[in-house]
Amino acid sequence: MPTPREPVAADLESLRAVAAACEQTGIQSVYDEGYRSHLLTAGRLLVSGEVGDVRGYAGLVDRGGAAFLTDLFVHPESRDAGHGRALLDAMWADRPERLTSSSQDPRALSGYARYGARPRWPLLYLRVPGSSDAGARELIEEREFATGDAGWPVGRDDLRTVVVPGAVTAVVVPVEHGVRVIRAVTSEPTALEALAAGLAARVGPSGSVGLAVPGPHPALPDLLARGARIVELDHWCASDGAIDLVDPTRELPSPSLG
Repeated sequence: MPTPREPVAADLESLRAVAAACEQTGIQSVYDEGYRSHLLTAGRLLVSGEVGDVRGYAGLVDRGGAAFLTDLFVHPESRDAGHGRALLDAMWADRPERLTSSSQDPRALSGYARYGARPRWPLLYLRVPGSSDAGARELIEEREFATGDAGWPVGRDDLRTVVVPGAVTAVVVPVEHGVRVIRAVTSEPTALEALAAGLAARVGPSGSVGLAVPGPHPALPDLLARGARIVELDHWCASDGAIDLVDPTRELPSPSLG
């Protein structure tokens, strides 16, 4: 079985190549320097493969005493060679409470469940169509972005923090033809629909708003009623002692949870 190790400078090119091959090249991936640095300084980042030829990688941060697996990806050409299992064992073997967001891949779900991190609820990736509702623009306000709003240090100048006053705080990043919410806390859960409506009005009819909403979130029916479509889903997995560390009725979690 491969032996996971800490990455070195010579690994960077092949590490990014694995991320790209797994379609993990956005702000919430090791492809991004700020996110990668966050894992190295505030959490843990391990790779599998020879120096300069990374075949897989895994990331982890702490959340309330539980080990949250932020990343576990293996290059498609190197799957079924033991890299994923070795990385998971290195990250979780000595941590009794575990969290992660898993794809629908049966191999991934089986691996996490073997460690007691069973699927608890779906994390639904929604796309909300833009609108021309000028009045909805006033539902949200912008404030100066602060690093803590995103959950980890982000070295970008295009992030915005938007709020539904007294109800929702969210961080958004511009994407092609719209914006994407990368993290949100909803002290008043049903107000998430107001956030989506305000953002939809600001991107206009030709744009869209992307956000990942837990299945149990009370705002989900309202979002679907206003035309949101579920375009993808993951499964939120947690061990028995870590179930309550993320409240799916009040948080749209980010991968780092930091």
